Amino acid sequence: MGVLGAVMDAVEQSPEHQVALQQAPLRGHAREYLRAFSMEMTARGETSIVKADALKLIGSVSDRLHAAKQFGETPDPREILDELTKRHVLVRAAAGSFRFQHQQFQEFFAAGGLRAHLDGLVRANDSIEDRKFLVSYVNEARWGESLRLLAEDIGVSVGDKAGVEVGTKLVRMALEVDPIFAAELARWCGPSVWSEVREEMGRRLRLW
Repeated sequence: MGVLGAVMDAVEQSPEHQVALQQAPLRGHAREYLRAFSMEMTARGETSIVKADALKLIGSVSDRLHAAKQFGETPDPREILDELTKRHVLVRAAAGSFRFQHQQFQEFFAAGGLRAHLDGLVRANDSIEDRKFLVSYVNEARWGESLRLLAEDIGVSVGDKAGVEVGTKLVRMALEVDPIFAAELARWCGPSVWSEVREEMGRRLRLW
C-alpha cells in the first residue's frame, strides 16, 4: 500500500498533472472516481469496464459529490473520463473499454473503498449491515487481495485508533468465514489488532 500510494502521489503531484487534477472537471476528486471504478470492476470479477458503464458510474459519483456540496455544477461525465485517462492510472483498453494500468492499482483503490465502507460500519454498529459486508466482500475470494492490502495499511498505521477498530471488525468477520484467512488478516493488521482478537482466535483453535 505504501509503494502504490507513493506512485499515486507522484502522478498527482507531477508538474504536468497537478494543476489539471485540481481544476474542473475533476476538482481534486480523481480518487473518488477511480475508487468507484475499482469497486465496480472487482464486484464483477473483471479488470475493465465498457464506456457506457463508466459514464454511468461517473454520473453516480458526481451526483453524490454534488449532493455533498463538493461541486457547484455537476460536470459532464465524458470530460471526467477523458481527464482520468489523460492524467491518471486509468487507460483505454480494447473495444472501447477502460482499465487500470496494472491490476494492483485496481486492488489499491478497492482497498480504499473497503476501508471507507468499514469505517461507516464501525460508526453505525448495525449487525445487519455488517452481515451484508461479510457476505458481499469477506466471503468472496475476488476481494481477498484488496482486503490484505487494507489489513497491511492498518498494520503500519501505528497509533491509529480508528484503524484498530476497522481491523478488529474485519478479522472478526473473517473468523466467521475462514479462520485461516482471519489469521492472515490478523497478522497483517499488526499487534494492536491482535491484542483485540487473540482470545477469540484462541477459542476457535481450541474448539478445533
